[in-house]
Amino acid sequence: MLNEDAKVESASPHDWPMIRGNLTNTAQASGSPPLLDTELWRRAILLDKDEHRKGEEDKEQQAKARIDQAVQHMRDHNLPVLPGFFPVASRGLLIYRSHAGIRGVAIKEYKDTRGKVYKPGDVVWRSIEFRGGLANLLDQNPNIKTTLDQWLPNYFNIVGVPAVLYENTTLGTLSTDNQHVYAIDDLAVPPPFGFNPYMGNQPQLGGEIRPLITQNTLLAFNLNTNGKLAWELGGRDDPQFADSHFLGVPISVGGKLYVLNEKNPPGNTPAGDAELRLVCLDPLKRTPQGRPVVVEPIQLLGMVQAQNRVSFDISRRTNAVHLAFGEGVLVCPTNAGEVFGVDLMSRSLVWSYPYREQPHSSPFQTGMNGMMPGGGFGGIVRPPGMPFPNGQPALADTSLTNWKSTPPAIAEGRSSSPPRTRTRSTASTCATARRCGSAGRSRATCSWPACSRGGCWSSARAVSAP
Repeated sequence: MLNEDAKVESASPHDWPMIRGNLTNTAQASGSPPLLDTELWRRAILLDKDEHRKGEEDKEQQAKARIDQAVQHMRDHNLPVLPGFFPVASRGLLIYRSHAGIRGVAIKEYKDTRGKVYKPGDVVWRSIEFRGGLANLLDQNPNIKTTLDQWLPNYFNIVGVPAVLYENTTLGTLSTDNQHVYAIDDLAVPPPFGFNPYMGNQPQLGGEIRPLITQNTLLAFNLNTNGKLAWELGGRDDPQFADSHFLGVPISVGGKLYVLNEKNPPGNTPAGDAELRLVCLDPLKRTPQGRPVVVEPIQLLGMVQAQNRVSFDISRRTNAVHLAFGEGVLVCPTNAGEVFGVDLMSRSLVWSYPYREQPHSSPFQTGMNGMMPGGGFGGIVRPPGMPFPNGQPALADTSLTNWKSTPPAIAEGRSSSPPRTRTRSTASTCATARRCGSAGRSRATCSWPACSRGGCWSSARAVSAP
């Protein structure tokens, strides 16, 4: 795979192409410390006024009201407010997610491909509006808004859950290969229900909102054409990825894109298990439909049990899976009880590490108004020939507000992947460990505070901010 010729664009040392800056998620920014006492420019995530649209304010009043309500809820209960939107920087632009789409803003004075000059802080381009964006659902789609207005009180009846409206890292995380910016378009307000095999028969889950529940889409926006949509994967017209969910934005390695995808059972039946798949895309080659070519075969990593599928599990749905690559190994968290290490040269699984400490509660033990308080993560059932190290499936925890979505970091041959439990596990990714088959064993386990967005590496240890 990596031996194939691929065009890899050179990046500026000041670029920040993914959530933690580089493939190992251990980057440090170049340059001197910022002068925090001087504000150069500011842009609003909601109700922004675009100077190139005569200062017209975005139509996002309903979304703004709900976000303010969620923030106030967290403060009233003395809980941290941790936004889940992470910008990237490429070609002199800061690119970030809003509740309608994504925007490219000039970091310094910027000239686009047409020769137009933008001042620092000016919006250079806006993407198309996302179908599942909070602002689009509440402010521009009255049919879906009616359903969401019925769901949202369930969020606010459970302490900590309203934070999902702004902490959703599946929506807020972007990545770029300096040619395209990648984003996930998913339903910003997931159904507030636990697993229910009869859920599909409910009238409120039909019509326009049903495809937003049962699938999401991966979008690519072209940096060479001021953010125009280049291609889209997923949706009913895409047989390979219809009725499936992308678990996070792709990582670019050697000119190829790698992304985790959860494929629902045929017919999207609620009772069936879902396939957890590692997908490789070639962005330089296109199908007749204009989509990137999928490098076959799609690798099956395991089966996600029915009650823990993204369609039913609000916690897995709103916490992105962040990939990492180092020393030839792609580290794949799953938010479902296990971390995988995949050798990209051979496309083979070289190690895995299950980390669940407590059994999953019954999926029918729901909280207020039928919602599972934690929507807890579930275990993975492996395909034939891939048994669990201890003969048991990975277990799950049931706390939505425990660990936040955090990328694995690779340094000195080891991968630190903080799961949504009370411990952080460090597994070796070195070549020796891959050969002897010991890489999936824990080399160090220590206790950490219950809430973390991310971490950094020193020469000897991983550090996670509480």
